[in-house]
Amino acid sequence: MNEARSVQEVDDVLAKATQTSSTNKANQQAQLIKSKNDAKNQVSGLVSLNNQQKELLLKEIDEADSEQKVQTALVKANQAQLVSKKTEVKNEINDLVDLTPEQKTALLKEVEVADSTQKAEAVLEKAKTLVQTNKTSKRLLLQQQANSKKIEANNQVDQLADLSDNDKNKFKEQIANSSSQEDINKVLEQANQLNNQNKAKKEKELVEKKNTSSSEIDALTSLTEQQKTEFKNKINSATSKEDVDTISEQANQANQKAKDDAMKAFNNQRTLTTTYLTDSLNDQKYIDGKTQLQKDIKSIDELVKESSSQNSFKYNEAKEKLENALTNAKKHIEKVNKANETENKLEVTKLQYQASLVHNIKNLLLLITGKNINTRFTTNPTAKLIIKNSKNDIVYFDPIIVNHIENDVFRNTETKIDFEASIKGRKNMEQDVEIDKIILEIDQEYHIVDLKGKTLKFNGTKTDGTVDYK
Repeated sequence: MNEARSVQEVDDVLAKATQTSSTNKANQQAQLIKSKNDAKNQVSGLVSLNNQQKELLLKEIDEADSEQKVQTALVKANQAQLVSKKTEVKNEINDLVDLTPEQKTALLKEVEVADSTQKAEAVLEKAKTLVQTNKTSKRLLLQQQANSKKIEANNQVDQLADLSDNDKNKFKEQIANSSSQEDINKVLEQANQLNNQNKAKKEKELVEKKNTSSSEIDALTSLTEQQKTEFKNKINSATSKEDVDTISEQANQANQKAKDDAMKAFNNQRTLTTTYLTDSLNDQKYIDGKTQLQKDIKSIDELVKESSSQNSFKYNEAKEKLENALTNAKKHIEKVNKANETENKLEVTKLQYQASLVHNIKNLLLLITGKNINTRFTTNPTAKLIIKNSKNDIVYFDPIIVNHIENDVFRNTETKIDFEASIKGRKNMEQDVEIDKIILEIDQEYHIVDLKGKTLKFNGTKTDGTVDYK
């Protein structure tokens, strides 16, 4: 305008300036409107602001008369968004149940210092990632704890002594499939219940088996009472049926061994006795000893013949009887040999039957001569006279001499045995009588007094008068 050379030029410059100013104002106004719209769009898109906050900010933007005021309102909006976002993030973090208190505190501090919503959201994402990590760790820990509980439960099942291996495996399979401690406890409860049932059943069966086995031991005929008591005490102390079976088997083996040992000892003694019979008693003068030993052997054989008698005690009893029989046979030989010594020989000089049926007199008379009769026989308490029929093994008289001195049945002297006795009342002499054997026996001597083949025959009821042996 200073360069204008005329009023018109001045007017033109002023008009042009006015036009330029108007244009600038219009441009500025348009830019302000655009900034406001952009700012309002940004505010509307701030998701962390509530409607009230947005309305206040939008109003402030609408009322802004300059670009600066619009930007100031937009800064306030972003600051409010950040504050709201932080609050939102903090709330979300606080609501995350799988964070530890320490983790939450650290994360909230990070949110507090965040200078943008992006950073605040990044902290939230970090928190969520940490939650997943914690969940995974917790799940692994729970799984480890569950596995540990299952291992512990399996160990408890293994300790149940009254479960079968099959039952244990079934319970372990149920434990493996359990998803909670409650399920595991239920399985353990079932396992313990079955174990207790099995235990009670086993205890009952064990008692029954003990009673049965004790009765069986009582029936073992070759064991002593002490052995039976010892085995039954062991059975009572047994803790399993297998132990009872083992003890019962031991008892049966001991019973069989006792029987076998006794039978072997008996058979050995019988062999010894029969050998003595055949080798040492063949001389005719030992005939009574041989006959007696044969009778003894036969009687003893009958003792063990029955199966019910074949036990250690019967065999031991039979063996003892064989030993006694053999001892008696040997003693018999000694006594016969002693009797056959010259100074000890005896001779029958009278064997007579005298009867008077009218006077009811029936007497048997016997006279035997020898040396030292009184010393050897009359005063010897073991001295015995036997008058018999050897063919039919009938004994007519067998008095102990010393017991019949006072009643005059014997009227002995130093050189004779004088026997006279009535046959009245003797059933085996009220018929035909035949006396063919006279025996005199003391503890040191055994005499079969030689009748030289003669016999005395009569009828104890009918014969009258005197009859001599012939």
